Amino acid sequence: MRSSNVSGNRLPEVKKRRRPANLASAAAALFRGRCICAALLLGLLPAADTAKVIDLRGLRRTHARNGDGPPSNSSNLAPEDPAVCGDHALCADKLREARVVFLSCIGYRDGGPQLRCLETARAMRARGVPALCVTNCFFKTLRLIVEHARRPLQAVVIVKASMGRADIEYVRRELRPITCNMLHDTMDLNPKIHWTHKMPCYNGSYAQMLTGVIANNEAAWQHLRDICPALSNATQAGLPVHTIEHFHSVTRRVSDGDSWPSKPRALLVMEHHAEDSSNWGFCTTIRQALPPEVDFNCAPLWSGKAANSRLHFFTRELNLTRNEVHERMSRPMGTGELFTAVFARYHLLLQWHASNSAQRLLNALATGVPVVAKTNAAFRAVLPRTSKSKVLLVSNHSELFSVVAALAASNAYRRQVSDAGVALANLYSVNRTVSRYLSAFRVGTRACQRTRQFGSAPSVRR
Repeated sequence: MRSSNVSGNRLPEVKKRRRPANLASAAAALFRGRCICAALLLGLLPAADTAKVIDLRGLRRTHARNGDGPPSNSSNLAPEDPAVCGDHALCADKLREARVVFLSCIGYRDGGPQLRCLETARAMRARGVPALCVTNCFFKTLRLIVEHARRPLQAVVIVKASMGRADIEYVRRELRPITCNMLHDTMDLNPKIHWTHKMPCYNGSYAQMLTGVIANNEAAWQHLRDICPALSNATQAGLPVHTIEHFHSVTRRVSDGDSWPSKPRALLVMEHHAEDSSNWGFCTTIRQALPPEVDFNCAPLWSGKAANSRLHFFTRELNLTRNEVHERMSRPMGTGELFTAVFARYHLLLQWHASNSAQRLLNALATGVPVVAKTNAAFRAVLPRTSKSKVLLVSNHSELFSVVAALAASNAYRRQVSDAGVALANLYSVNRTVSRYLSAFRVGTRACQRTRQFGSAPSVRR
């Protein structure tokens, strides 16, 4: 029985109702209340939802489950962590010693930008490069960077989505002149899925202030060029494109492939996808294609916000409370450790939908659990080209059945597949990814070293 953690998880008791500031807010509150009541009367909300307490002022929810408080807004923003800041009061001091700044304008709390921003900054600091992950692109934050950062900065990396037009102009005018390298890391931006994130494609002025573009792989870059003519035109004119794949976030090997019980457990976890996922029948189709003795769990985590999908997945798979998941995710490589703990419970891991990133494949491979994946350009891009790989990519359900049957029949084959997967994933560790970033910084850094003293203090603005 889990002990109840009551303190700090309840909303404060409301002694007196506050009068709405105006008629509009009063009407909005009334409308929300009527919607909830109507849904309860009509049976549209399950009985469990009646246990939620909704604070209409903060739109926060607490859950009836023990220890389930509202999600923390300070996840991964510990004041003592020198690699990250999201609060204006904390950023100034950290910026004074930073040489590299990662700017996560949108999506930091949803997962991918968090890894690419925070964990990369932490790994750079371990290599002796003072790096800082800044978790927003508010104008006040951009101004803090201009006013307090060491000059010139070695690099500013804008992660995934860019900022608004007015802020782009400010960055072009004030931040770019004090930065040796300004790169846009597009990560897994995709024209079919991330249609709301076309901000880096506004006009040529954005591309003109960049010294390079980063894409996960060539396939991801080809997709992105279709919706970003400004970036495409700039690269044709000489702007370099660097391919830096997501690093895997698995913290340890958990299998050598030897274990295969009479009823093996298989798991498919998908987050990145580059095609329409409206056909949810693929889980059933894969289950039917597997040998009948395989116990298959299908977990696509792209419905709604990715962070919420992961949260529910971890609480279910690891029997943790929401607060426990948030606390573990706040640790270095915390999300990777949670995925590692989940993957350790399975004997076979699957990847199926096409993606602009190979990270989910690399995460699975790094555990040592045998992996079978449906082939696509992003997955093929990370395979070694010099020899035939034991990493198992299949083209259809028939091949999936045959490969899984072969794994079931041979301990030696499973061990070979396990070893090959770990060896490939090791090529995409966070430290190797940091080396690729530093390589992308070299050209601009050399130019700075020729023209001005590196790392001088910012001038005082009056």
